[in-house]
Amino acid sequence: MSKLRTCPHQHPQIRQKFEDKFRALENELRQKNDTIDILRNDIVSPNQKNDLSRAPCIPSTTQQMVVCNTSQRTNVNSNWNILIKDREIAKLKGLIFQKDSELIELISSNKNALLQMEDRMERERKLWNEHKELLLAGERAKFDEEKIRLYKNLQDQLKHEQERCQRLEKKLYDAQMQSSEAQLILKENGRERINAIYNMKEQCRKEFHDEVSRLHNQFQMISQDLPK
Repeated sequence: MSKLRTCPHQHPQIRQKFEDKFRALENELRQKNDTIDILRNDIVSPNQKNDLSRAPCIPSTTQQMVVCNTSQRTNVNSNWNILIKDREIAKLKGLIFQKDSELIELISSNKNALLQMEDRMERERKLWNEHKELLLAGERAKFDEEKIRLYKNLQDQLKHEQERCQRLEKKLYDAQMQSSEAQLILKENGRERINAIYNMKEQCRKEFHDEVSRLHNQFQMISQDLPK
C-alpha cells in the first residue's frame, strides 16, 4: 500500500533528476564545441601567415638568407604548434564523440527507464484502483450491515414502546372505569344517606306532632275534669 501511494509522488522527482542530468551533459557539450571553435579560430590566423611565408624565398643577400631561415624556423614552430593543436582538437573531438555516445546512451536508457516507470505506474495504478474498489465495496457492505442492524434495533425499540403505550392505555382505561364505578358508588351512598336523613327527619316530625297532639288531648281532658 505504501509503495502504491508513494510511486506517483516519486515519478516527477525521477523525471526531474533525468532532465537535470541531460541539461548538464548538453551544457558540457556546448562548452566543448565553443572550445573547439576558439581553437579553430586561433589556428586559422597562423595558417594564413604560413601560407604567405611558404612562398619561394630567393635570397639576394646574406641578410635575406638569415631572414628566410628565421622565417622557416618560425614556420616549423608554427607547424608544430598547429600539430599540437590538431592533436588537442582530435582529443577533444574524441571526447565529444564519447560524450555524444554517453549522452545518446543516457537518453536511450532514460527513455527506457521512463517507459518502464510509466508502465510500472500504470500497473500499480490499476492495482490501486482494484484495491480501492475492493475497499469501497467492503466499507459499503459494512455500512449496509450497520444500517440494517440499526434499523432493526429501532424497529425493536419502537415495538417495545408501542407495547408499553398499550399497557399504559389499558391501565388508564382501567383507572377510568374504576373511577366511574367509584363515582357511582359515591352517588348511591350519598342518595341512601340523604334518604336516611330525610326519613329520620320525617320520623322526628311525626313523633313531635304525635306528642303535641297527645299533650293537647291530655290538656283538654284535664280541663274537662276540673270543676267549674
